[in-house]
Amino acid sequence: MKRSLLALLMLLVALPLSAARPRDVANLHDVDLVYYGSRYRSIAWDEDWARTHVAYTDTTGQTHYLFDTFLLLELHTGTGRFFEPAFRPTHPRNEIGTTKQDWIQILDTMLQVPVRNIDRALSEVAREIGRPKYKRQVIMFIPVPTEDQTNWGSINDRELDFHSTEDRIEACRWFIDLVRERFKEEKFKNLSLAGFYWLAEDKNSGLKMLPELTAHIRSLGMKTIWIPYYKAAGAAEWRQMGFDAAYYQPNYAFPRRVVYRERLYDAVKFAKQHDMYMELEYDMHAVKASNPDPYCADRLIDYMEVFTETGMADGPIAYYQDEGALWEMKNSPDAVDRALYHRFASFVAERQRRLMERK
Repeated sequence: MKRSLLALLMLLVALPLSAARPRDVANLHDVDLVYYGSRYRSIAWDEDWARTHVAYTDTTGQTHYLFDTFLLLELHTGTGRFFEPAFRPTHPRNEIGTTKQDWIQILDTMLQVPVRNIDRALSEVAREIGRPKYKRQVIMFIPVPTEDQTNWGSINDRELDFHSTEDRIEACRWFIDLVRERFKEEKFKNLSLAGFYWLAEDKNSGLKMLPELTAHIRSLGMKTIWIPYYKAAGAAEWRQMGFDAAYYQPNYAFPRRVVYRERLYDAVKFAKQHDMYMELEYDMHAVKASNPDPYCADRLIDYMEVFTETGMADGPIAYYQDEGALWEMKNSPDAVDRALYHRFASFVAERQRRLMERK
């Protein structure tokens, strides 16, 4: 009976995607989640680190481009204030809500360190193998205004009060304008600002704001994407909220949760039913040299195999890779880790090669 149910589930996820597709996000094909800016982050995101995310040199010595999109995001400041208040739902709003100055600082930090070094690494790789057919893309996260917060700051000499939906939208629109202005000032050679990412992973933190906010972003000729967690409230309603595309989290990679490979098939089935893409996830538990407990590199392999088997590897994928798992895998003293790095990087590079053939 159990085998029959599994076979039926696998048959369902093998069915083709429906004709109704997300809006065109073809150039957001391999989306690398880049966490940076909080005081507790330990990684440097220097040029060497950036190159690990930009290109891959295979076992024959050939270099290939990797991720075509870099999604910049951060969860909190490291000083007790959160860019997504749902992480501390019971705390006083004025204590945990980030301020206007926090929003300015995180943007400046992201542009000056990871984005600048990604741009430099891309220039270096372009000198070696030529430029890709299109510029690499940047997606910037939008901090989620903390509802009921009153100490965020002012715009045009008026203090905003986040009890008001209109004031929360105004703060987000101000940030979007600031991102566009600052990105233009930087004059990056190899990167384009493609759009924005809503940081909250369910609908509860932005349902009143999102239709208006996403329509505004679209009016600027930019994209908005969303990455809800497994069985998140509102995950199936991403279109009603105005997003151009949604990438669904299976949450299979994290070993402290008792889940089985069937979780991936279930997540794929849901994503296909609702015209979503997928997120591939792994962290330091996949790096043997870090002595993780438990060690579960097999889960990363499961993602690649199941996505390929079900056809989800033919469409865009977002990649959660913890802070430094990719770099640690590549530079590991353990041959098992390095072999897994080559398998994963080849998976991404081959997706990019096929994408370029279609362009």
